[in-house]
Amino acid sequence: MDGLKLATEAADGEVASVIADVTVVNDGLRGKSVSLQIDLVDEAGVVACTDTQALTLRGLTTETIRARLYVKHPKLWNVDAPNVYRAEARIVEGGALVDAARVETFGIRVLTLDNVRGLAINGKTVKLYGGCIHHDNGVIGAATIASAEERRVRLMKQAGYNALRSAHHPMSRALLETCDRLGVVVMDELTDMWNISKTRRDYGVSFEASWQQGVRAMVEKDYNHPCVVMYSMGNEIPESGSPAGAAIYRRLAALTRSLDPKRYITAGLNNMLAGNAMEQVMGKGNDAQGGINEFMSGDFGSIMGKLAMHPAVVAATNESYESMDICGYNYAADRYAHDFAQFTNWISVGSETFPKDLAYNWKLVQENPHVIGDFVWTSWDYLGEAGIGRDHYSKGERTGFGANPYPWRIAWDADFDITGRRTPQGYYREIVVDHRKEPYVAMQTPETYERAPAATAWSWTGTASSWNWYGYEGKPIRIDVYGKGDEAELIVNGESLGRQALPKETTEAGLAFMTTFEAVYAPGKVEAVVYENGAETGRYAVESAGDDVRLDVRVEGEAICANDAALAFIDIDLADAQGRPNPGAVKEIRVQVSGAGVLQGIGSGNPCSEEDFFADSCNTFFGHAFAVVRPVQAGTIAVTVSAEGCAPVVREIVVK
Repeated sequence: MDGLKLATEAADGEVASVIADVTVVNDGLRGKSVSLQIDLVDEAGVVACTDTQALTLRGLTTETIRARLYVKHPKLWNVDAPNVYRAEARIVEGGALVDAARVETFGIRVLTLDNVRGLAINGKTVKLYGGCIHHDNGVIGAATIASAEERRVRLMKQAGYNALRSAHHPMSRALLETCDRLGVVVMDELTDMWNISKTRRDYGVSFEASWQQGVRAMVEKDYNHPCVVMYSMGNEIPESGSPAGAAIYRRLAALTRSLDPKRYITAGLNNMLAGNAMEQVMGKGNDAQGGINEFMSGDFGSIMGKLAMHPAVVAATNESYESMDICGYNYAADRYAHDFAQFTNWISVGSETFPKDLAYNWKLVQENPHVIGDFVWTSWDYLGEAGIGRDHYSKGERTGFGANPYPWRIAWDADFDITGRRTPQGYYREIVVDHRKEPYVAMQTPETYERAPAATAWSWTGTASSWNWYGYEGKPIRIDVYGKGDEAELIVNGESLGRQALPKETTEAGLAFMTTFEAVYAPGKVEAVVYENGAETGRYAVESAGDDVRLDVRVEGEAICANDAALAFIDIDLADAQGRPNPGAVKEIRVQVSGAGVLQGIGSGNPCSEEDFFADSCNTFFGHAFAVVRPVQAGTIAVTVSAEGCAPVVREIVVK
């Protein structure tokens, strides 16, 4: 027996019908009489349902056996209540176990999609607050290790995310299982290109020969996972703007639906990068100098959404959109209402959006039933596309892809940096979606005060929530305040700088729910207060740390298992004796590991650094460094963290 596939046929609070398809192989020459038993077990270990069938199999045959499992009073899966079951199938012959298969995280849930309730799980509408993620895990590189995948999803869930889009690859099994358990909806994506390559020797050279195998592998991997709601057929495919491209979409969708008819089909379609559309509007194709990524960079990103409304673009992409159950729009939210007015059966999702557009986009998501969610580029920072979120202050510098010289190596455009530390834009976005009630302050680097930025569409102004700017005493500084209310007040060292209106809408003048104050830096305390109808609704404070810099070391995973899926994560911050963080201090951090483990990776969120992730030291970035420890056997791991002028800190990790 080599396969167990589960799908919810129908479910409500009283009973659920689950279809179990079991592939059984008799590779012997003689026929056999066996019994097949399938159990569905809840998280408490209670058997919720059992089915047993007698089978007589001829020699050298393969059969798929179907069983219906009826679960009374099922615990349904949803983003707010991610109940999962374990499924076990066993073949028994003459009282002896012959073979078994297990599904660790199956969720009972029913998906529906329409233009009245949008995407609904078990009849309840779910608006997707989503993020795009690359495949790498920061300082440990491209390795897929279950503990790292779990940590990433857990931190994003804590920040309010309920959906993830894999970019641009099928998601790992470990990540899917974590999304099952934590209640995060998944858009799983097949590829970043079809026949037209984006880089040398990429998947485009073999797509035509291998796409069916790729689709089958993705669906086979995802089938039992309740978190997977939709399959994306590709990202920013140049062929999308042509009839030939639409035909490929239909082929991909048809095969996917034949393998899994209960999930939905989408794609991340960038209207302006769909070949024929770009040629007609801009007079150049995807072979233009610099290629697709360069075409998206610089000022063009900010007008991409409006150009996507061009009649030639709409006409060129409509046939591709018709192949989808959910129309995926990369940077084209203005098309939501436009397209729905003409195609009332279309359902839309922001498959890729700019960080600064969330307030505008989220309002569209909330107000339009046919718009099911928004996926920001990106929720977690990643290696590659170096510096696309960088602010360029030097005159004459190009911006965007390819404009950032070595040693830029990280995108620098996300809600979390590569270590899992939240960035200012992450706090802003949490406020926009009402997951955070308190305001937040982020300071713009005082070094750049006199220079106007040349930002990309992925850039963010606030650098850090810090009031430690050594060498800038008495110098001007800009302070961004994020909050939901009528107005915000900023208090610097006990002196009010007045109140300023908090915009309710994003305009060309600025972002919704953000205002910027002019101040003069002096160590002390900064407080932001938000008011609604004259009454205070929230307050946030940042204090300067003292000069007595110490190491604050926190270990996540003080007791781990001795296996390949386990890691321990170590956050290292510079702080004073009172525990106040000091983002302005810079120290070289050294990490030594002995005993039952090894140092797997070390680094910071610094996007522009030559430091080696596989060394044993790195410099702090805004007062923070990060290390990952991997167990190699049972026992105790001793981790010693040291820095010049600081007392070393020793932490122990128990490996069972």
